[in-house]
Amino acid sequence: QYEQPASFYLKAPTLIYLFIFISLRALRFEALYVVIAGIVAAVGWILMLLYSVHESGMDGITRDYVEYLTSNSILIGAELDKVISILLVTGILAVGISRSQNLLKVSLKNAAAAQDLSKFVPDVIAEQIKEDSQQPDLSRTESGECSILFIDLESFTTISESMSPTHLLETLNEYFAVAAEPIHRHGGVINQFQGDAILASFNIPQKNPDHAREAIRSGLEILSRLKQVQFHGFNLKARIGINTGNVTGGLVGITERVHYTVHGDDVNIAARLEQLNKQMGTRILVSEETMRHAKGSFEFIRVDEINLRGRSAPTMIYTIGDPETGEAVS
Repeated sequence: QYEQPASFYLKAPTLIYLFIFISLRALRFEALYVVIAGIVAAVGWILMLLYSVHESGMDGITRDYVEYLTSNSILIGAELDKVISILLVTGILAVGISRSQNLLKVSLKNAAAAQDLSKFVPDVIAEQIKEDSQQPDLSRTESGECSILFIDLESFTTISESMSPTHLLETLNEYFAVAAEPIHRHGGVINQFQGDAILASFNIPQKNPDHAREAIRSGLEILSRLKQVQFHGFNLKARIGINTGNVTGGLVGITERVHYTVHGDDVNIAARLEQLNKQMGTRILVSEETMRHAKGSFEFIRVDEINLRGRSAPTMIYTIGDPETGEAVS
């Protein structure tokens, strides 16, 4: 086209496109494709150099850089520099892709490990363990205000006697799935499954400023759902106790086997309230402290004053009234 010898094209800016084509291979995120593209480009440039030398003969080769730039002469060293540049860019891209792949694999592995951990401990605790290089820190605890929800099934021991062990486990797992959904949706964290009982916390370890209201909403929703669902032909009824106070949460166990739970006298009060439902003829009981935190959001009905272990003064306990009938939720 330009009626120039082959050496003329060695100086054309089209060399830049070789780097673009090599870089495009990097979009495949496979180092092999980049290496192949780089080798093909380098070999192609060498072949074009050999053809130019063959066409121009030895007279077309110079050692003068100025002459190389201002004429069609060939400077072998300059052309080899281009080949080296092609190979270096190829190598850098290939190494970069390989390292990125390794980082991605490590990230996916950590994510999978955290996901596996979250089956046994809350998500926020799983993340902490991951940051601790997979070694759980048993000394790390968190204390603060928290609402505790304790649920137990009514007469489940009697029901379980008529079930095979397989059906018993299936029934429990189905029940746990029904109860867990509203707890999680309202920001709670299930700490323990104790037989047919569930212990859940709100605001520790997962922050939830409206923890008392959310705990009550979860409890009411669980009671409502149990009325609508049958488990292997049985209607299950639950009793719920909710208390708000200061608790401490942390990992318990040994390094090889841990689980997350909350401890404190206020946890025991929630369990005590759950047990009092049978005596009071109610389905859900909340402490006075929980009522104060959630006041204005529910119809609280005074039930009785009781003496709780560790408390010098009697404590008023409440149940929740149905907003339509005003009667205690059943």
